[in-house]
Amino acid sequence: IYDISPLSLINYEVWHSIQKRSETGNNELQSLTEDAFRLNYEYALSPKVIALSSLIASAIQMGNQKTLSDAYSIGLSYNSSARVTLTLNGGYQFRHTPDQATQMAQLYRFAFLYLVGPKTVIETRLTKEVRPSFADEGIFVVEDTVSFVVTQSIALRWRAKFLADYILREDDNPTSFLGLKQNDIGGQLNLSYFISENDTVIFSFSSFMLEDLRSKKISRRSSAAISWNHAF
Repeated sequence: IYDISPLSLINYEVWHSIQKRSETGNNELQSLTEDAFRLNYEYALSPKVIALSSLIASAIQMGNQKTLSDAYSIGLSYNSSARVTLTLNGGYQFRHTPDQATQMAQLYRFAFLYLVGPKTVIETRLTKEVRPSFADEGIFVVEDTVSFVVTQSIALRWRAKFLADYILREDDNPTSFLGLKQNDIGGQLNLSYFISENDTVIFSFSSFMLEDLRSKKISRRSSAAISWNHAF
Protein backbone atom coordinates (compact mmCIF):
# COMPACT_ATOMS: atom_id res chain seq x y z
CA ILE A 1 0.00 0.00 0.00
CA TYR A 2 1.38 3.43 -0.94
CA ASP A 3 -0.11 6.73 0.24
CA ILE A 4 0.55 8.98 -2.76
CA SER A 5 -1.01 12.16 -1.36
CA PRO A 6 -3.74 13.22 1.08
CA LEU A 7 -6.26 12.58 -1.72
CA SER A 8 -4.95 9.45 -3.43
CA LEU A 9 -3.90 5.94 -2.48
CA ILE A 10 -2.46 3.05 -4.46
CA ASN A 11 -2.20 -0.59 -3.41
CA TYR A 12 -0.88 -3.57 -5.31
CA GLU A 13 -0.67 -7.29 -4.79
CA VAL A 14 1.22 -10.18 -6.41
CA TRP A 15 0.44 -13.83 -5.74
CA HIS A 16 1.20 -17.38 -6.84
CA SER A 17 -1.18 -20.16 -5.87
CA ILE A 18 -1.43 -23.91 -6.48
CA GLN A 19 -4.64 -25.88 -5.87
CA LYS A 20 -5.08 -29.66 -6.10
CA ARG A 21 -8.05 -31.89 -5.48
CA SER A 22 -7.17 -34.23 -2.65
CA GLU A 23 -9.01 -37.24 -4.07
CA THR A 24 -7.03 -37.13 -7.35
CA GLY A 25 -3.52 -37.22 -5.93
CA ASN A 26 -0.91 -35.79 -8.32
CA ASN A 27 -3.02 -35.91 -11.49
CA GLU A 28 -1.97 -32.81 -13.48
CA LEU A 29 -5.41 -32.61 -15.08
CA GLN A 30 -6.82 -31.86 -11.62
CA SER A 31 -4.43 -29.07 -10.63
CA LEU A 32 -4.87 -25.32 -10.94
CA THR A 33 -1.97 -22.84 -10.84
CA GLU A 34 -2.39 -19.07 -10.90
CA ASP A 35 0.06 -16.16 -11.11
CA ALA A 36 -1.60 -12.77 -10.80
CA PHE A 37 -1.03 -9.05 -10.26
CA ARG A 38 -3.63 -6.62 -8.91
CA LEU A 39 -3.37 -2.80 -8.93
CA ASN A 40 -5.96 -0.57 -7.22
CA TYR A 41 -6.06 3.24 -7.28
CA GLU A 42 -8.30 5.45 -5.15
CA TYR A 43 -8.85 9.19 -5.40
CA ALA A 44 -10.95 11.32 -3.05
CA LEU A 45 -13.25 13.50 -5.16
CA SER A 46 -14.69 15.00 -1.98
CA PRO A 47 -14.74 14.22 1.74
CA LYS A 48 -17.61 11.75 1.06
CA VAL A 49 -16.94 10.42 -2.46
CA ILE A 50 -13.97 8.27 -3.52
CA ALA A 51 -13.29 7.21 -7.12
CA LEU A 52 -12.07 3.61 -7.49
CA SER A 53 -10.20 1.87 -10.31
CA SER A 54 -8.69 -1.60 -10.55
CA LEU A 55 -6.58 -3.73 -12.89
CA ILE A 56 -5.98 -7.49 -12.53
CA ALA A 57 -3.68 -9.46 -14.86
CA SER A 58 -3.30 -13.22 -14.44
CA ALA A 59 -1.99 -16.41 -16.03
CA ILE A 60 -3.95 -19.54 -15.11
CA GLN A 61 -2.77 -23.08 -15.85
CA MET A 62 -5.57 -25.66 -15.73
CA GLY A 63 -4.25 -29.09 -16.61
CA ASN A 64 -2.55 -28.72 -20.00
CA GLN A 65 -4.23 -25.42 -20.90
CA LYS A 66 -2.93 -21.96 -20.02
CA THR A 67 -5.26 -18.94 -20.10
CA LEU A 68 -4.20 -15.31 -19.84
CA SER A 69 -6.70 -12.74 -18.59
CA ASP A 70 -6.95 -9.05 -17.76
CA ALA A 71 -9.80 -7.33 -15.96
CA TYR A 72 -10.61 -3.64 -15.59
CA SER A 73 -13.16 -1.96 -13.33
CA ILE A 74 -14.10 1.50 -12.08
CA GLY A 75 -16.48 2.62 -9.36
CA LEU A 76 -17.41 4.97 -6.58
CA SER A 77 -17.53 4.74 -2.80
CA TYR A 78 -19.94 7.10 -1.04
CA ASN A 79 -19.90 7.80 2.71
CA SER A 80 -23.44 9.01 3.19
CA SER A 81 -22.84 9.40 6.93
CA ALA A 82 -20.32 8.49 9.61
CA ARG A 83 -21.95 5.04 9.80
CA VAL A 84 -23.04 4.21 6.23
CA THR A 85 -20.87 3.51 3.17
CA LEU A 86 -22.08 2.51 -0.31
CA THR A 87 -19.71 1.07 -2.92
CA LEU A 88 -20.41 0.29 -6.59
CA ASN A 89 -17.89 -1.19 -9.04
CA GLY A 90 -18.31 -2.42 -12.60
CA GLY A 91 -16.05 -3.60 -15.38
CA TYR A 92 -15.01 -6.31 -17.83
CA GLN A 93 -12.72 -9.31 -17.87
CA PHE A 94 -10.98 -10.49 -21.06
CA ARG A 95 -9.70 -14.08 -21.24
CA HIS A 96 -7.24 -15.09 -23.95
CA THR A 97 -7.23 -18.84 -24.61
CA PRO A 98 -4.46 -20.85 -26.35
CA ASP A 99 -6.52 -20.99 -29.58
CA GLN A 100 -6.21 -17.16 -29.78
CA ALA A 101 -9.88 -16.66 -28.94
CA THR A 102 -10.89 -13.88 -26.52
CA GLN A 103 -13.88 -14.21 -24.21
CA MET A 104 -15.35 -11.18 -22.47
CA ALA A 105 -17.42 -11.17 -19.27
CA GLN A 106 -19.06 -8.44 -17.22
CA LEU A 107 -18.10 -8.00 -13.56
CA TYR A 108 -19.72 -5.96 -10.80
CA ARG A 109 -19.75 -5.44 -7.05
CA PHE A 110 -22.24 -3.58 -4.87
CA ALA A 111 -21.68 -3.25 -1.12
CA PHE A 112 -23.57 -1.62 1.74
CA LEU A 113 -21.66 -1.18 4.99
CA TYR A 114 -23.23 -0.06 8.27
CA LEU A 115 -21.22 0.75 11.39
CA VAL A 116 -23.53 -0.31 14.21
CA GLY A 117 -21.14 0.82 16.94
CA PRO A 118 -17.43 1.11 17.71
CA LYS A 119 -17.09 -2.70 17.78
CA THR A 120 -19.72 -3.95 15.31
CA VAL A 121 -19.92 -3.68 11.50
CA ILE A 122 -22.65 -5.13 9.23
CA GLU A 123 -22.15 -5.45 5.48
CA THR A 124 -24.21 -6.81 2.58
CA ARG A 125 -22.67 -7.48 -0.83
CA LEU A 126 -23.84 -8.42 -4.32
CA THR A 127 -21.05 -9.50 -6.68
CA LYS A 128 -20.48 -11.11 -10.06
CA GLU A 129 -17.12 -12.61 -10.94
CA VAL A 130 -15.54 -15.21 -13.23
CA ARG A 131 -13.08 -17.74 -11.86
CA PRO A 132 -11.48 -21.10 -12.79
CA SER A 133 -13.04 -24.27 -11.39
CA PHE A 134 -12.31 -27.99 -11.20
CA ALA A 135 -15.91 -28.68 -12.30
CA ASP A 136 -16.23 -30.83 -15.44
CA GLU A 137 -12.45 -31.42 -15.54
CA GLY A 138 -11.60 -27.72 -15.55
CA ILE A 139 -13.71 -24.79 -16.78
CA PHE A 140 -14.36 -21.13 -15.99
CA VAL A 141 -17.56 -20.37 -14.10
CA VAL A 142 -19.64 -17.25 -13.48
CA GLU A 143 -20.62 -16.70 -9.85
CA ASP A 144 -23.42 -14.36 -8.75
CA THR A 145 -23.11 -14.04 -4.98
CA VAL A 146 -25.26 -12.48 -2.26
CA SER A 147 -23.33 -12.09 1.01
CA PHE A 148 -24.14 -10.97 4.54
CA VAL A 149 -21.21 -10.19 6.85
CA VAL A 150 -21.07 -9.32 10.55
CA THR A 151 -17.76 -8.25 12.13
CA GLN A 152 -17.53 -8.02 15.92
CA SER A 153 -14.60 -7.02 18.13
CA ILE A 154 -14.30 -9.16 21.26
CA ALA A 155 -12.31 -7.97 24.29
CA LEU A 156 -8.98 -6.32 23.44
CA ARG A 157 -7.32 -8.71 20.99
CA TRP A 158 -10.04 -10.80 19.31
CA ARG A 159 -12.23 -10.11 16.31
CA ALA A 160 -14.92 -12.41 14.89
CA LYS A 161 -16.28 -12.23 11.35
CA PHE A 162 -19.28 -14.28 10.23
CA LEU A 163 -20.06 -14.58 6.52
CA ALA A 164 -23.23 -16.09 4.99
CA ASP A 165 -23.23 -16.64 1.21
CA TYR A 166 -25.73 -17.66 -1.45
CA ILE A 167 -24.06 -18.38 -4.81
CA LEU A 168 -25.49 -19.18 -8.24
CA ARG A 169 -22.77 -20.77 -10.38
CA GLU A 170 -22.87 -21.34 -14.17
CA ASP A 171 -20.51 -22.36 -16.97
CA ASP A 172 -19.03 -19.27 -18.66
CA ASN A 173 -18.10 -20.92 -21.99
CA PRO A 174 -20.69 -19.95 -24.65
CA THR A 175 -19.70 -22.91 -26.86
CA SER A 176 -19.97 -25.49 -24.06
CA PHE A 177 -22.90 -27.86 -23.88
CA LEU A 178 -22.11 -29.05 -20.36
CA GLY A 179 -24.78 -26.76 -18.92
CA LEU A 180 -23.22 -26.42 -15.46
CA LYS A 181 -25.62 -24.83 -13.00
CA GLN A 182 -25.22 -25.00 -9.23
CA ASN A 183 -26.63 -23.39 -6.11
CA ASP A 184 -24.26 -22.99 -3.18
CA ILE A 185 -25.29 -21.83 0.29
CA GLY A 186 -23.26 -21.76 3.47
CA GLY A 187 -21.23 -19.76 5.93
CA GLN A 188 -17.76 -19.01 7.22
CA LEU A 189 -16.43 -17.94 10.60
CA ASN A 190 -13.07 -16.16 10.98
CA LEU A 191 -11.54 -15.59 14.40
CA SER A 192 -8.63 -13.13 14.38
CA TYR A 193 -6.22 -12.80 17.30
CA PHE A 194 -4.00 -9.69 17.29
CA ILE A 195 -0.68 -10.76 18.77
CA SER A 196 0.83 -7.30 18.28
CA GLU A 197 0.47 -4.25 16.04
CA ASN A 198 2.21 -6.16 13.24
CA ASP A 199 1.14 -9.78 13.71
CA THR A 200 -2.28 -11.42 13.47
CA VAL A 201 -3.32 -15.08 13.57
CA ILE A 202 -6.60 -16.01 11.84
CA PHE A 203 -8.59 -19.21 12.42
CA SER A 204 -11.13 -19.94 9.65
CA PHE A 205 -13.98 -22.45 9.52
CA SER A 206 -16.47 -22.85 6.66
CA SER A 207 -19.29 -25.17 5.61
CA PHE A 208 -21.31 -25.08 2.38
CA MET A 209 -24.11 -27.12 0.82
CA LEU A 210 -23.94 -27.41 -2.98
CA GLU A 211 -26.87 -28.46 -5.18
CA ASP A 212 -26.13 -29.54 -8.77
CA LEU A 213 -29.25 -28.52 -10.69
CA ARG A 214 -28.42 -30.88 -13.57
CA SER A 215 -28.35 -34.08 -11.53
CA LYS A 216 -30.34 -32.80 -8.51
CA LYS A 217 -27.55 -34.10 -6.28
CA ILE A 218 -26.64 -32.34 -3.03
CA SER A 219 -23.15 -32.41 -1.54
CA ARG A 220 -21.48 -30.70 1.40
CA ARG A 221 -18.05 -29.11 1.73
CA SER A 222 -16.24 -28.08 4.90
CA SER A 223 -12.82 -26.59 5.54
CA ALA A 224 -10.62 -25.29 8.34
CA ALA A 225 -7.50 -23.12 8.03
CA ILE A 226 -4.97 -21.16 10.07
CA SER A 227 -3.14 -18.14 8.62
CA TRP A 228 -0.68 -15.58 9.90
CA ASN A 229 -0.38 -11.98 8.69
CA HIS A 230 2.66 -9.79 9.31
CA ALA A 231 2.84 -6.05 8.51
CA PHE A 232 6.32 -4.71 7.78
